[in-house]
Amino acid sequence: MPKRKTEAHKNSGEVSLYIGPSFVEAWESVVLPWFELVATTAFTQSEPAVVATPFAADATFLRYRLLEHEISLLGVKFLTPAKLREMIVQDDVSIPLREHLRLLLSIAAEQCVDSQDVYLAAIAKLVARAPDH
Repeated sequence: MPKRKTEAHKNSGEVSLYIGPSFVEAWESVVLPWFELVATTAFTQSEPAVVATPFAADATFLRYRLLEHEISLLGVKFLTPAKLREMIVQDDVSIPLREHLRLLLSIAAEQCVDSQDVYLAAIAKLVARAPDH
């Protein structure tokens, strides 16, 4: 499973982004092991462990799967992009303009267009053309 790591803010924990071809593979190699690790300490931390999902239904699905594995969700916060943005704005942090974010996403996607991975290249072409979607 390819892993793309982003820099974390000095005062926060590590931030990682994982990209994979299927949910099943991601579940077995990344998601479940991460939640197993976080579940043991999340409720003792002053800051919550945050999981961003595209839609609330995705968060509900993950919660259900985690509860099937008897993994505690105390101290774990599931946020949609709108809630995440709201949380960031609350802290008076300067947020980039949507136009700038679209441009950066489009540029990043264009760099992946020539990828050897056919699926990644196809997705990159679509994102480069219409980054809002």
